[in-house]
Amino acid sequence: MPYSYVPILKAKEGELIALRHLSSQTKANLTPLMELQPRETSALLGRTLTQIRRGWTSALPLLIDVDKDYLTNNTASAIDNLRNLFAELSTHGFKVIPVTGLRRPTRFDNMISDVVSETDNGICIRLQSLDWQDVASLENRLRDYVQSISLQLSQVDLVLDYEAFLPSYLGTIVTSAMTTINSIDSIRNYRSLVITSTAFPSQPIAQPYTIYRFPRSEFQAWIALISNTSVRRKPIFGDYTTVHPVLPDIDYRYGIKVAPKVKYATDSEWLCLRWDASDYANFHSVCNTLVGLPEFSGGEYSWGDGRIAQCATTGAKTGNPREWVSISVNHHLTLVVTQCASRPAD
Repeated sequence: MPYSYVPILKAKEGELIALRHLSSQTKANLTPLMELQPRETSALLGRTLTQIRRGWTSALPLLIDVDKDYLTNNTASAIDNLRNLFAELSTHGFKVIPVTGLRRPTRFDNMISDVVSETDNGICIRLQSLDWQDVASLENRLRDYVQSISLQLSQVDLVLDYEAFLPSYLGTIVTSAMTTINSIDSIRNYRSLVITSTAFPSQPIAQPYTIYRFPRSEFQAWIALISNTSVRRKPIFGDYTTVHPVLPDIDYRYGIKVAPKVKYATDSEWLCLRWDASDYANFHSVCNTLVGLPEFSGGEYSWGDGRIAQCATTGAKTGNPREWVSISVNHHLTLVVTQCASRPAD
């Protein structure tokens, strides 16, 4: 198992820029699960393809899924664009692993079957809450699906995706994950086992000129899970970085101003620093405040930290909301790879 961390990333420019600026060592220790976002034209899809090619390394595995709402609301477009993305990335030598689930549309299943037959990279099955409600039948349902596409369990990555949860439900998540993992007798036969979730709030309540702290409860849940000697297999850690699974429905083309902010991960918390939206130049003040905190990792820690250190001075460019996402995500990925490397899964 060459990697120790699976971040779920929206296949959007901010997140892909964050990937591009990771060190080679950090990239080698993670495998991103990218969610294709709605792309109305071939030009927009081509732009996403170019950004993925620039942001990732072709020799390293790459999990590709599609945004859940996109698949639900525009099924034909989502499937066609995903098929084209698989084909183009494979043509350019990328080790693409298609992601599916047990409750996808028949047309989606057929597309995935075609992709699997054309490549030799196996598959990732992403389970979500409805899948383990009937935990007694889960192993058989998984085995039947894997057999239907003529694969072995050793060619399958299994992801338990708990999506978003409140910190108060940390114990419930751990108990549920333990029950689900231990219900699968063949769990150690899968190529990998991953648990993903986030406790990052969808809309952090952060007033301007304040520093808010939120617990990284999903990391605490993972630590509790792998520390339990009763679990049949210790899963790899995964999260949604600093981006909530459900994006706000905002169209920034209509002049909506975004407050300068940084969402900065520490070993156990996120720090959310937010100033007012009157002027992007306020990002200087955000960064100046952050570099003065003991939690700041230093400008050499990652590309994102370097940009924060630069922007702490008034002479540097402040960037824009997209780059603020890149800065936060790049630091987060670098930190979590380091955390997970010292706690290997099975």
